[in-house]
Amino acid sequence: MKIVLVQRPSSSGFSLEAVYGAIHEELNKKIDIGIFTLNKNHLLKDLLELRKMKADLYHITGDVHYLTLLLPKNKSVLTIHDVGRYLRDLKGLKRWIYKMVWITLPIYFSGAIFFSSEITKKRVLKITSFDKKPSFVAGLCSNLEFKNPEYKRKVGKPHILHVGTAAHKNLLTVVKAIEKIECKLLIVGELTESDCSYLKDKEIDFENFININKNELEALYLKADLITFPSLHEGFGLPIIEGQASKTPVITSNFSPMLEVAGKGAILINPLDVNAMTESINKVLSDLEFTRKLVKKGSNNAKLFSSEVVASNHIGYYQQIIDSRT
Repeated sequence: MKIVLVQRPSSSGFSLEAVYGAIHEELNKKIDIGIFTLNKNHLLKDLLELRKMKADLYHITGDVHYLTLLLPKNKSVLTIHDVGRYLRDLKGLKRWIYKMVWITLPIYFSGAIFFSSEITKKRVLKITSFDKKPSFVAGLCSNLEFKNPEYKRKVGKPHILHVGTAAHKNLLTVVKAIEKIECKLLIVGELTESDCSYLKDKEIDFENFININKNELEALYLKADLITFPSLHEGFGLPIIEGQASKTPVITSNFSPMLEVAGKGAILINPLDVNAMTESINKVLSDLEFTRKLVKKGSNNAKLFSSEVVASNHIGYYQQIIDSRT
């Protein structure tokens, strides 16, 4: 089989492009596979180049869903990671246009659909029908690499890492929870002026990291004593398995998809319960035996989302899709 992974123009070091870069490295060991990265403002040229590649499947890996309308019919595999924007942010005509261009029509013209989690699949099913299409929950892996990490409480003030600053990443709950905890908050993602003012008003010791690269993000995970990820809405939740893979304890939300991604290797709480967050942070920082057991469970869970496992799953799904056409 010949597969081409089609990606939007590259962005950050821990984006979907990086995820599928990690999967590609593993797939390349076993099948004929290539990556095609789109160029801004050169769509027609890109389409001609893609068609010349004569792939068995063109796998559209995220955020350029409309390409299924322009590639050979039923040869496109579409990955849908999240429909949070449709559910939360859009109203009226914009919502309808988004639904048609990003969800309904791309699914209609695709040969199969991949979802990053079961909850994303259920959300899409409420928006449009695809019962006659092959569909798979493929999961994701991280492109971060942690070589033989070991959990060890650092000397001095504990460091808490929070990845993401969009509203649904729920930074506010963490800030409220640590008001009376002596710690330093490491925040990945751009803060608003309002966020900064709030952090300073609450006298939180924090450091903000924007547009960091892969190595810098890896270093932050290894520097942290704890990862907080009390997200209100996700398509998957990569920071959970990245924290687990770095052998750092994780606190996350007690509902899907965080629940399934975390397995038994994280503390699960109501993300809006400040007291539960405070108690969980104190538990991790004070009970070393509990934390070591949690980290071990997390490390074992992260192996289920390794690039080797996720790539192997993809190969099986690709073969099923190709076989179903014969």
